[in-house]
Amino acid sequence: MDNLEPRSADLILSCDQIREVDRLAIEKYGIPGLLLMENAARGCTDCLEEAGIKKGVLIVCGKGNNGGDGFAMARHLLIRGFGVKVISPWHPSELKEDAQANFHWLQTMAPEILHQSPGLSDSAFDHLLHSQLAGQADWIVDALLGSGTRGPLRSPFDEMIKSINRMNAKKFSIDIPSGLDADLGKSTGQTIMADLTGTLVAHKTGFGTERAKRCLGEVRVLDIGVPQSVVRQVCQDR
Repeated sequence: MDNLEPRSADLILSCDQIREVDRLAIEKYGIPGLLLMENAARGCTDCLEEAGIKKGVLIVCGKGNNGGDGFAMARHLLIRGFGVKVISPWHPSELKEDAQANFHWLQTMAPEILHQSPGLSDSAFDHLLHSQLAGQADWIVDALLGSGTRGPLRSPFDEMIKSINRMNAKKFSIDIPSGLDADLGKSTGQTIMADLTGTLVAHKTGFGTERAKRCLGEVRVLDIGVPQSVVRQVCQDR
C-alpha cells in the first residue's frame, strides 16, 4: 500500500536526484515549475511562522529558483499580515524565468517592500542590510543559492553571505544554506550559518557531515507537492 512506503522526509537524495524528481514531476505529471515553487514558498512560510515571527522578516533573494522561492515567500508572509522587506541585488532581466514571474507578482502587489540594488558594492549591501533590519525584523531569509551550488563562490555572493552572517537576526535558509555543497556537505567558501533550514523534498546527501550540521541548524523537510511515487522511483533508480 502506498501509505506504507517511505515518505521523502525519511529519504536522502543527491542534487542530481532532486533535479530528476523535479523533471519527472514536470514532464510526467505535468506539474508546472511555478506550482512547485509556490508550494515550496508556502511550506517555507508555514515553517517560519511555526518557529515564531515576533517583528518581521527580511528576505535576500538570488537570481535563480531559490530567489524565486524567496519572492513567493514574501508574498505569502504579506498575505498573513507579517512585516516583510526584500532585497534583490539584481536587475529583473537577470532573474531566471520562474523567479522573474514571482518578482513581478510581488512588485505588482507590494512595490514598497522591494529594494532593488543592481551592482551594489559590498559596503553598500552591508549598510542596506543594517538599515532594513533596524529593529524591524527578527529573521533574515536566505534565498540566495540553492542545492545546485558547486565550486568556489564568486563575487558578490561570498561578501553577501559574510554580511548576512554578521547581522543580529536569526537566519532561515530555503532548501540549503547558501554556500554549502549539498552533496559533499562542505563549504564552497562562505556559508550561511542558519538557525533553521526548510529543505525541499528530502534531506541531501551532504547533510550528515559536521560542517553541514553547523550550518544547517534545525532541519525541516518540506513537501512541494511532488507525488511520492516520483520520489520513490528516483530512489530506486540510483
